[in-house]
Amino acid sequence: MNGLQFAILLEYEGRDYYLKQAELSKDEGLKVVFRALADEEVNHAKILESKLKGLPYELKDSTALTGAQKIFKLGKAFKVETTDVPAQLDAYREALKNEQKSIDLYTKKYNKATDSEEKKVFDYLIKQEKEHYDLFDG
Repeated sequence: MNGLQFAILLEYEGRDYYLKQAELSKDEGLKVVFRALADEEVNHAKILESKLKGLPYELKDSTALTGAQKIFKLGKAFKVETTDVPAQLDAYREALKNEQKSIDLYTKKYNKATDSEEKKVFDYLIKQEKEHYDLFDG
């Protein structure tokens, strides 16, 4: 498995994780956040798949997380029963770990890339994953 294939797998694992968290969450705001993150991970995977196949792709800024950021800033995500808070904190910690893993991988790939187009893809993905990380860490 080459680096791009591994990155694609990592993105789909991220999607699966966020969809599971959306399903498990009792809070509607968090469901929205986790589904938006799942959509972002699928978008990243599709970009990588296109790059791998030599097909055209577009590196555009996503607006999928705009609503999610508002939810966190307004504190709506934390209006849950006390018994749910530890489980939510565990989900946030795991999300942070997953996002950091992606940031680290894409940073290594960026540093090893010799093709300017490849560097552009990994730079884009690093920025995207940092936004995801900041969503939970902010």
